[in-house]
Amino acid sequence: MSITFSFGGTITTRFFSIVNVKNTTANGIHETLIAATTARLDIRKEELSKQLIGFTTDGAATFQACHSGVVSLLKSENPFLIGMHCIAHRVELAIRNTMVSVPKIADIEDTLLMLYTFYHQSPKRRQELRLIIHSKQFKKKNTYTS
Repeated sequence: MSITFSFGGTITTRFFSIVNVKNTTANGIHETLIAATTARLDIRKEELSKQLIGFTTDGAATFQACHSGVVSLLKSENPFLIGMHCIAHRVELAIRNTMVSVPKIADIEDTLLMLYTFYHQSPKRRQELRLIIHSKQFKKKNTYTS
C-alpha cells in the first residue's frame, strides 16, 4: 500500500510499511493502518485524518468495497481522500487476462517455467549456465547492433 499525505503544504507519496495485521477484515486493517501510521509519523489520529489525502491498494474488495472497505472507512474520516487501485497491480491483472486469452503466451510461460525449474533444482546446471552466459562465444552471438 502507499499513502499520500500533506505536511506543511508539501505533498508526499510513500510506500509506507509492512505491518502484521491481526484481523484481515476492513475494520481490522483500518485500525492497524491508523495505529501504524500515527506511530510512525508521530501524530494524532485527528491530524492524520486531515493530512491523509490518498491511499493506494491492490484492488482487493477488503480495501476497495464501496460501503465497507478500508478506503470507505478512511473516507468517513476524510471525505476528500482519494482511493486508488495501484497501477502495477492493474497492469499485472491485464497481463494475466491476456495470458489466459492468448494460448501462445501461455505456452511461452510454461516453457519459461520449465526452464526455470530445470536450472533452479540443480546447482550443477546453474553453474554450467553461468559459464555459457559468460563465455566469449555467447557474447559474440548475442551482440545486437542498431
